[in-house]
Amino acid sequence: MKSELDEIDAKIIKALLMDARTSLKDIAEDCGLSSNAIHKRIHNLKVSGVIAGSSTLFNPNIFGDRFTVGMEITVYNELKNDIVKFVREYPDVLMCIEGIGVCDIFAILSVSGVNELDRAKEAIKRRSGVRKVATIIMIDNIQFLFENLDLSEIKRRTENE
Repeated sequence: MKSELDEIDAKIIKALLMDARTSLKDIAEDCGLSSNAIHKRIHNLKVSGVIAGSSTLFNPNIFGDRFTVGMEITVYNELKNDIVKFVREYPDVLMCIEGIGVCDIFAILSVSGVNELDRAKEAIKRRSGVRKVATIIMIDNIQFLFENLDLSEIKRRTENE
């Protein structure tokens, strides 16, 4: 899908990535346009698929003595879809994405202790097609650094599609 994006669209996207609840008025002031114009642009970004949705980020550590764990899962490719479905439905999984590289599936879990982590790891390891499961205990909160996202190339990339 080809989208015609310009610097204003990039500013809108970045503002919404930083805080999806940013007011149209604030975005409009930053872009030098009216709130109505910003509303129309956001609508067009949604219709074209550039904006796929929005969500609220929260700190999973607010639940007390829980900690966040990254889980790298390596699988046999022919069973990958079944394993992804299982992981996405497993309790305490906050995020599950497919990838290529060090692992085939990366999941983030919020667990109450080492025993719960071990149960999750063992349940996933027992699935047919799982080759390896490695865990990373996160000592810092998950932070999305949208301010580091360079959107200056958006127009050039979309023009070349």
